Amino acid sequence: MRDLAHASVNDRVENLREYRRFVHADLIDRLQRQLETVNLAPLYWQADVRAIVKANARELLASEAAPRLAEWPQDIDAAGCARALGAELETMADACEHWPALWRYAQEQGEKLLA
Repeated sequence: MRDLAHASVNDRVENLREYRRFVHADLIDRLQRQLETVNLAPLYWQADVRAIVKANARELLASEAAPRLAEWPQDIDAAGCARALGAELETMADACEHWPALWRYAQEQGEKLLA
C-alpha cells in the first residue's frame, strides 16, 4: 500500500483507471447475467437495469475523466485523485501496521472490553 501511495502521479492515476474499469465491467457483466435469467421480472425493473448497464458502459468508456471514486469531490482532477488515493492508502497502511498491536491489546483485555 505504501508503495502505491508513493508511486508517481501517473502510476496512481492509471491504477485508479484500471480499478474503475474492472468495477464497471464487473457490474455490467453481473447485471447482464441477471437480465438473461429473469424472464418474469417487471418491465420497469428490466428498464432500470438496462439504464444502469448503459450508465456504467459510458463510465467504462470515459477514459478522459478523472478516475474519481464516489466519495471524492465532483470537481477533482486527475492529480487530485492521485493525491487522494495516496492519502487514503497511507491511512490504510497505518491501520494495517497497528492492527496486530490492537488485536493483542484486545486479547489481553478480554471480557473488560465487552462490559
